[in-house]
Formats: sequence, structure tokens, C-alpha cells
Amino acid sequence: MRRYIHAGYMQKEITPAQIQLIHIAKAQLGISDAEYRALLRLYDAVSCKDLDYESASALIDEPRRKGFRISGAPAAKRPRGVTGLITPAQVKYLSALIGQVDWRMEDGYERLCIKIIKKRRPTTSREAGRMIECLKGMLGAGLPRGRAPRNDGGGDPF
Repeated sequence: MRRYIHAGYMQKEITPAQIQLIHIAKAQLGISDAEYRALLRLYDAVSCKDLDYESASALIDEPRRKGFRISGAPAAKRPRGVTGLITPAQVKYLSALIGQVDWRMEDGYERLCIKIIKKRRPTTSREAGRMIECLKGMLGAGLPRGRAPRNDGGGDPF
């Protein structure tokens, strides 16, 4: 970031983000060009690019007092390896799929979860996704109502 000397001390130059915020605030609040120029003159500037970092920050605070809000800020990304919890939509979808499968054993779904995700129930979004795909595969195998073929040779009990 460039700095320049003004009145005997170093000042930071206005950032591109500040310039963008000033223009967005002007448009959002419907500030006329004459009002905008008058506001800039309060800071001894003709253009917002003539402002320094501190003056631009002060100028941005003016529209905030009048109701300017920054919206549509990008959502924070999760750090790598961190997953979210199971969503209500996933819970609802899993319940619908579980109800369509004709389980051979009362705890068939829990046994399937232990086999697939090594837990009795999915708790994260990723685990729920794996179980959803597994159940969809069971139901889409062309078998009536998701019934697995009998395997009397000691195969999977669900």
C-alpha cells in the first residue's frame, strides 16, 4: 500500500475496497451528484480517490448513519477438513428414505450406519450424504420397495 506525506506526516492511501464502498453507498442511498461533491468538499477532496485511508473511513461512516448496510458479503468458508452438522433437510430426506426400505431387522438402519459410517446415526452433513446415497442405491436397485434379495448364506442382515 502506498503512503504519502500530507501536512508533515505519513498517511495511508485509500483502498480500492473503500472506493467501492463509497460508490455503493452513494447508489444505495440515492445521493445526488451535488450532495456527493458537497460531502467530498468537507474532506478537502474533489474525487474519492483524493481521500486518504482515515478520511475515507470517516466518509463511509456518514452513509452508515443514514441507513447504508453492506449486504451480500461472502460467507466465511470452513477450514479444510471441517464439516457441518446434519441439516434439517437431510434429516427429513433420510427419514423418508428409511421409511421406504423394508428392513428385515428392527435395527437394520442402525446396523447399516455402523457398516457405512462406523456410527449408529449420522451426525455430520458428510455422513448424512453418504447414508442418503446408500439408501438411494438400495431403493434404486430395481428391487420391490427396496427389499434386498435373501441371502441365507450369512450375508448382510438388513
